[in-house]
Amino acid sequence: FVAPDRPAELGPAGSIGAAVRAGVLDDVVVITPVDVLPAPRARLDALLAALEGHDAARSHRGHPVAVRGSVLRERYRAADPILRDVLDSLACARLPPDDSGVLGDLDTPEDVVAMTGSAPRFLVP
Repeated sequence: FVAPDRPAELGPAGSIGAAVRAGVLDDVVVITPVDVLPAPRARLDALLAALEGHDAARSHRGHPVAVRGSVLRERYRAADPILRDVLDSLACARLPPDDSGVLGDLDTPEDVVAMTGSAPRFLVP
C-alpha cells in the first residue's frame, strides 16, 4: 500500500495509518522498508510462525516485521505512531539471527554498487 499524500516525515507510520484508515489491512501484515530487498520466503514463513501467541514478530535486525492487523487497526486508527514504538509496547516475538539471504539497506548508489557490482540505472520518463 502506498500513501503518497502522507507527510514524508511520518515515514512508514504514515503509510500504515493511511492503510488502516482505508480499510485495506489483512489479518496479518508483513512490513518491510522499501529500501531493502525482499526477505527470502523461509524468513517470512518463520515470522508468520512466530506470531503464534504474539501480536507481532520481528527479525533480530528489525525488519521485516509481521504484525496482526487488529493491532495496527487499534494503534493507527486516529494517529500515526512510529512503528518501532508500537512494536516495543507489544509482546513481540524476536527471531534468532539468520542472515542467509537477508540483504542490507540500499540507501545510496554506493550501496547498490557494493551489492550488485554496478551502478544503479534510473528510468526517466
